[in-house]
Amino acid sequence: MDPFAPIAGISLEQYAELYAMLTMYEGMADLPAEMLHERGISPDQWTEARTEWTNRLEDPAVDPALAVRFVPAYHAALDRAHGPAPTLTLDAYVALSAEIQHQGATTTIRRLGLARHRLMQIDFSWNVSFSRDPQQYVNYACLLHIEMARLARGEAPRPIPALGPAIPAEAPSPQAPAPVEYAAPVPVPNPSVVAPVVPAAAPAPVAKSLEQEASEAAHAVEGALKSGLGKLGGALDAFGRSLNKPGVGSRVLVAWSDGNKYPGMVADLGQGQYFVTMADGRQLWVPETYVSHHN
Repeated sequence: MDPFAPIAGISLEQYAELYAMLTMYEGMADLPAEMLHERGISPDQWTEARTEWTNRLEDPAVDPALAVRFVPAYHAALDRAHGPAPTLTLDAYVALSAEIQHQGATTTIRRLGLARHRLMQIDFSWNVSFSRDPQQYVNYACLLHIEMARLARGEAPRPIPALGPAIPAEAPSPQAPAPVEYAAPVPVPNPSVVAPVVPAAAPAPVAKSLEQEASEAAHAVEGALKSGLGKLGGALDAFGRSLNKPGVGSRVLVAWSDGNKYPGMVADLGQGQYFVTMADGRQLWVPETYVSHHN
């Protein structure tokens, strides 16, 4: 079977476009029939395509190149639907990442009035930037440790003025309100199955030890880069992590509570956790015990 073959007449790129458009319809579980009709697609076609593309993207036996092609197509569609992601400085992205790890994504986006698809756009934009500049990721990782230490001391999250809900570039209809905070329905392997729940964070180490760890990590990675480990994965392996553990950019399998494993790619690393971009574009923190290499 060709994993890139259209399903019900809908190509992978068309599916990415339509799936991204779900974020434009607040309070609706699916795309309106009128919108599908304008594109020459019947509701039955869309239902079949959505189900089968989801299954294909989440099947660990399918060529990982399918997910690699889908994720940028989906994010390009999000940019067309809502405009580009807000431009954050590295310092602002550090503050956002640290707050998400410390408080959780739901609490953070509620405080910032940030639509979840906006968070996905921001993460994707920075992940692309990090993949092109390993040293930039090194700086981010070290600053993140320091910011996490500040939050662990009980200090308040920093304001991030660049963030906030954004009006879509093109509203779906005159009656459709601009989204305030809405996450498109996300396909899961089974409607009754929930992804591994991240346990409550263990008590954070004292600030001094975290800051010391950041300093030691910076020296370790600096040495690795000077030794010729220019690739991001190699640099992160020198971050003091075991060589047999996934690094940023690694293809992985995430174990779900249904007993199956689903493919994804590591986008970030936390204390005992991986921030994984799943095949359907979702991004979530997963404890390392649920994550393994996808060979």
